[in-house]
Amino acid sequence: MSLQSSDLKLTKERRVVQAPLRLKLAVFFYLLLGLFFFVYLMLDSWSGEFVVPRNVLGLTRTFVDESDFQFFMFAASGGGLGGVIYSVLAFHRHVSIRLDFEPHFAWGYFFSPWMATVMGMVAFILVQSGLLVFAPQGEPSTGTGTDIGYFGFGFLAGFGWTSATEKFRQLVIQIFGRPRDPGRSFVEDEESTEIGPDRDGGKQ
Repeated sequence: MSLQSSDLKLTKERRVVQAPLRLKLAVFFYLLLGLFFFVYLMLDSWSGEFVVPRNVLGLTRTFVDESDFQFFMFAASGGGLGGVIYSVLAFHRHVSIRLDFEPHFAWGYFFSPWMATVMGMVAFILVQSGLLVFAPQGEPSTGTGTDIGYFGFGFLAGFGWTSATEKFRQLVIQIFGRPRDPGRSFVEDEESTEIGPDRDGGKQ
């Protein structure tokens, strides 16, 4: 048996270490709390009260009344809610269907809603800057549906935050070019451009 086939067999036969019940309950209640929080944040932004930004973050009423900030909050709350819902679906799949919820999975569930919130914020900034097209033909939407549109866009960016990350990476490549191999250091890249016998110690 080759080494490759042996490694493949060990990978397939790897025993799944189930997470303890208390960890599953901690993740469950954390996601439930996150669900309530982002729904509240959405309703708070929609109502125009902005209790969280004013009372928790200490922002002034004049600042939060700016329309751009309101749209920003719609995108952020939509991103967080999308991330929580995606995490709930994944949690259900691993705990109730596949029965393979392992302890190290918990880190992803704790970070995912907040990463999704950031994705919603970044998506909003890219749309506002014109780097991403939001409305058809690149024209900004107007009217009462604007806030719903930004919330929906943030929700999609949060629900599929891994896909959104890939989209942002493609945008970076389009603007700045493809990065060099991250496994190679700057010194290695400099050495690879040298030619002649001196690079090999005088050997031909």
